[in-house]
Amino acid sequence: MDTISLVHPYNCQYQGIAAGWGDDYIAGLDCQWIDITPVAGPRSQAELAFDVNPDRFICEGVPRRDPRGRFLYEPTEFKNEKGETEERIACDAFADANANNAVRTKMDIPQAGGLVDAPCTRGQLGAKRNCGLKRQGEPMACDPGSVVELQCDVADGARPQVYRVCESSRALGAMPCVYGDALAAGTLSGTAVTVKYTCPAWRSDAETGGSVALYTGSVLEEDAPQEVRCKK
Repeated sequence: MDTISLVHPYNCQYQGIAAGWGDDYIAGLDCQWIDITPVAGPRSQAELAFDVNPDRFICEGVPRRDPRGRFLYEPTEFKNEKGETEERIACDAFADANANNAVRTKMDIPQAGGLVDAPCTRGQLGAKRNCGLKRQGEPMACDPGSVVELQCDVADGARPQVYRVCESSRALGAMPCVYGDALAAGTLSGTAVTVKYTCPAWRSDAETGGSVALYTGSVLEEDAPQEVRCKK
């Protein structure tokens, strides 16, 4: 604990992390989530594993040096984009270097949905939030690759609603999507809005495209949800 600094030089323009500190990122950020669709199957629980420094690029021990005090390097099995062998600092690892490098925890697997249609827990609002949305109706068919325009509104403009159009899977059905992956997204507060998106194209013989799902929710937590009405 004596090596943990209470102050640091880092900010949004000069990013980094001081020794002894950690950082947490919410699952809505890219690369901070794991797609378990191919491996989950019918199970209700699975083990989530995380390994730190498995390829030993960080020296958790004493770096080896030449007679002039310069770091020594050793080749690894990895290649860079030019096909050259990547190297790491040669290291005499501490005996307990791997003692806290692996984390294993049991996690519950929902039978359907996930982050996007789970309740919001941090007061998130607006069309860009990735929680608190629910599927409205059944998936809607469209012509793969075509541009679709819908006229959408809500009956009560005093209770604005979030809408999000997500690609629907032929194999898995409606798929709630994060804001960054939405085909269209926004808010409705009474006046009809033109919602425009490109119908999902063919991906494979199993995923032939041509289907979307509508997800909606109240902009404000205190408002009750209401139906989002869309027509061509």
